[in-house]
Amino acid sequence: IRDRLPGYDMQSSPHNKRGERSDNYTPEPANQKCNDVAVSNAYRTHGTEVASLIVGNGFGNVWGVSPGALVLPVRIMGPCPINRHDIIDAIAWAAGFEVPGVPLNPHPAQIINLSFAGGGFSCDVRTQALIDRVVDRGIFVVAAGGNRIRKQLQEPANCRGVVSVGAVSPMGDIEVYSARGSQAILQAPTPRHATNLNVNWSLNRLRVATEEPDLLDRPRLVGAERGIGTSFTTPLVSGFIALVLSHQPNTSPRTLVPVSYTHLRAHET
Repeated sequence: IRDRLPGYDMQSSPHNKRGERSDNYTPEPANQKCNDVAVSNAYRTHGTEVASLIVGNGFGNVWGVSPGALVLPVRIMGPCPINRHDIIDAIAWAAGFEVPGVPLNPHPAQIINLSFAGGGFSCDVRTQALIDRVVDRGIFVVAAGGNRIRKQLQEPANCRGVVSVGAVSPMGDIEVYSARGSQAILQAPTPRHATNLNVNWSLNRLRVATEEPDLLDRPRLVGAERGIGTSFTTPLVSGFIALVLSHQPNTSPRTLVPVSYTHLRAHET
């Protein structure tokens, strides 16, 4: 990742293992536990992997859709679970709104990429009210549809005004793991086709920048075919929107993605 803006760790206590929110948005040490329970280290690299699909500049043969874009890192994922309060505050801070106890973000985002899913099956009133404010400000909110194998969308992808992203194969078929919904979903491409519900996930990955230990067990940045699922198709759409904005800066969510949620599909070119 070539360039990034000053970000913030929006994970609050007691979930934040550092104790409180701060401008230190780096991940915790490897093998960090939550309440003495061992967890996957996937949270440590998820943000980097997602961001690399937007702004990757060729390091490790990882190429992003819009390598000239700037990344505003906003951390909400750690070894302990994400909560709604942190998600709402993170979106608000990224958009440039005031968040109590946190310095104002001097670099409001033009696109907010939410590469996670798993909330309620209807959008929470508080979340929807915030999304409405963000979209009214002209900021795009792009969210993963979820990997729920053709089941209905969950938050935040089911919120009004959000650009929900599923996954489509190079053949133009919606991937079997991709969630569905009544709202329009942009189906972004994944590299290889999943033929049935017993999907061979190892054949269906995007190349991303990620972290792996070296021979001395020190973390190092590498390129790897690790990105799979709607978390990783979502930044492809965010990167495309960034490219549009670089040429047409006055483009708004309501002009690029109609509020009526007509069904759209972004095929691989």
